Amino acid sequence: MIEYDNPNFNANLSALVQGMWYSELPELIDLDRIYNNFESVLRSMENGKYPYYPLDENGFIKDYKAVISPGYLRKPGVEAITYYTFKKDHSLREMQLVNLIHYCGFVYNSLYIFDELFSELYITEENWEYVDNSNSYVVAGESFWIDTGYDDEEEFEEGVFINENNKISRWAKIEDAKMRIHEFQKSKLYYIKLDIESFFQNLYTHYFARIANFEPYKSMDVTSDYFDFLDRFHQRINDNQTKGVPAGNFSSHIGAELLMLCVDYEIREIIDKTDIAYIRYVDDMTFYSDDPQKLEEIVLQIQKILTKYRLRINGNKVERGRTTHLFDMQVSKNEIYRYFPYLKSDSEETELSFDDFCEMKYYIAELMGKKRISQIKTILSLFLKQMREEKISFKNIDAWFYYFFALVFDDESLTYHIYRVLDQMLGMAVGIEKEQLILELKNKTVLINGKYADSLLEIWHYYVLTEHVYKRQKEQLFDDYIAQKGDEDANPIILCHFIDSGRKTNEKVWKYIFNTYQRITQETDWKTRIMFSKWWLPIFKIRMNDGFNYQRFVNASLFPAVLVDLAK
Repeated sequence: MIEYDNPNFNANLSALVQGMWYSELPELIDLDRIYNNFESVLRSMENGKYPYYPLDENGFIKDYKAVISPGYLRKPGVEAITYYTFKKDHSLREMQLVNLIHYCGFVYNSLYIFDELFSELYITEENWEYVDNSNSYVVAGESFWIDTGYDDEEEFEEGVFINENNKISRWAKIEDAKMRIHEFQKSKLYYIKLDIESFFQNLYTHYFARIANFEPYKSMDVTSDYFDFLDRFHQRINDNQTKGVPAGNFSSHIGAELLMLCVDYEIREIIDKTDIAYIRYVDDMTFYSDDPQKLEEIVLQIQKILTKYRLRINGNKVERGRTTHLFDMQVSKNEIYRYFPYLKSDSEETELSFDDFCEMKYYIAELMGKKRISQIKTILSLFLKQMREEKISFKNIDAWFYYFFALVFDDESLTYHIYRVLDQMLGMAVGIEKEQLILELKNKTVLINGKYADSLLEIWHYYVLTEHVYKRQKEQLFDDYIAQKGDEDANPIILCHFIDSGRKTNEKVWKYIFNTYQRITQETDWKTRIMFSKWWLPIFKIRMNDGFNYQRFVNASLFPAVLVDLAK
């Protein structure tokens, strides 16, 4: 059973709730409100209040019931919400938001099994060897740690390692991550770095169930229940498919990490009596040796191991060379402070001049040329921090705003960092100046909708606009967005930005959702199915923000009780 009195319960629950989706998304719904209601929901799940979570004799959720899939899905699957982020090479990475009803089951079982599985792996000293080669651990200290490992890192607060998908930064020390790399590398002369091709898209859910019988879990004598659940869970949340797991949430990272610990175990066995050292970060594997030939020879052996899991090395991303030329975590906060002392936390209030703007623009151009994107992200985070603390103001805020806005189109992976800065600048601007900045954003909307549809860039663009325009302007934005989508569905995430607080303030959004769903399904029993479609998120937000009983459903008995309780 779940140990509610454990000292790490609240920290674990908070991490799991925050890990429901990718942290570079803007605020979609009130997660604090959900978190505050979650313990009560977990206890209700234990008591059998909700029909979706049948418990076995030990109080564990084996699978889901009472799920009535929309007619266009494989039964008993539910529909994920799809969007896209940007990789380093500017290509798109598919991400998904999972259904909250199902995610509640994942949270319940993960808390249930924490002591037996995760505590044994990460806290019991005799098992540390099993996780020693991984730099993407899912537990730090004595609690879950969100770190899903997408691309770059940034150094923000003193001694704190912040990853794109990590909101619990106090547990992660950047020195620890750096030192682990150097402990393995030592004075080895050569390295080879391997990347697994389309890792999350190629994971087969059935392997989550099978690894219960693999090392290290076989030696640990861990129950197979949680592994079996991960198999079923990742099928159910993804249209009941067995190939691929949705990237962008903590559940997929936990499943992937548990599987890769089995890969680590086999790799240790083949390099045990060699001089080869090995460390892994999610699906990026790095090997070190004094003999480059040994590194080349081991690649085939690694592929043989991966083949057991139906995975393969991405031949286009193999990197090799001398370790003295290998740079990991290319972030220097001291370098930033030398150029821009006003970004130090202890700096005095500063009004930035046009010369300051030119110096910043020149420095970022140099960083772009050297592809030091992590350094740019760190600058933007420090810049945002100083603005929020009212340490910096602007003589020419428009120049800064226009430059940062243009910069996002040079490297779309900066979307999250840049739009947060733009959002803060709009909060500082007033009157005609603010209207001009908003107009500049609006003028790019058609371009963004066409070129970056359903991407993080489009999502953030509408978030910032809807936060700073007047009600009538917001309504016009909605009409224009729907018109430009034409026959294509609007993105449910973007619809959330148009949902207001107040009774019957969201009739237009509700009508769009209902009419779109009915046009596709023509279901007479839609009330039992629609919350298992991709429209669950905006409907749930309407339930949280609006007291009106649209279509006699939103505040009616057929609305899922577990969501009603989370929205209290």
